[in-house]
Amino acid sequence: MNVIAVGKERETVRIEINIANQIVHASIECTNNLNEILDKVDFLSLHVPKQSNGAAVLGAAEFAQMKKRSSYCECGPWWCNR
Repeated sequence: MNVIAVGKERETVRIEINIANQIVHASIECTNNLNEILDKVDFLSLHVPKQSNGAAVLGAAEFAQMKKRSSYCECGPWWCNR
């Protein structure tokens, strides 16, 4: 599985996860440009608070860039404000 995160920096982060007492190493590719990854994702999970101007983070143009069979989940501001 490829994990891509969108943030302030472009970098690759290596993480270590313990799954059923086995250590699994994974890389997370970080980019600062959401538009450059939309056509690559199979699943998009959005974890951002509501925009201050009320505008949607993703609109018709962004969804049109995504693969036809990709999935989308918006986790909403309750997650980001914890």
